[in-house]
Amino acid sequence: MPLTHDHHHALAQARRLRRDATGEPETRMVRAREFISFFKSDSVEHFRKEEEELFPLVVQHREIRPLLMQLLIEHIEIHALVRRLEEEVESYAVRGETLAKLGSKLHDHVRLEEKKVFPLIERLASF
Repeated sequence: MPLTHDHHHALAQARRLRRDATGEPETRMVRAREFISFFKSDSVEHFRKEEEELFPLVVQHREIRPLLMQLLIEHIEIHALVRRLEEEVESYAVRGETLAKLGSKLHDHVRLEEKKVFPLIERLASF
């Protein structure tokens, strides 16, 4: 599934964000710029596909609705963190805390999708 392939790249990005959160200011700036580029070129479209193509396949099943709501909220939270990161890049003050929080949020989000949500979607969509 292409979405799972995208998740591999997102996990690598999350690992880099967390690793470089403790780096020097220039290292944090480089990582922030690279992540913003990745997010705009890959993640925004990935989120759209999930929200518009995948989630509607199973939204009628009550058992998955709480997970779908959680994922949608996490998409919004990730967008908000990226916006904060963009502001920090613009002011040349990328905070390690922002990189770490974004890396952890992205990692946990992908793991939830891969371990719980996608298997449930596969089961429910097959009926």
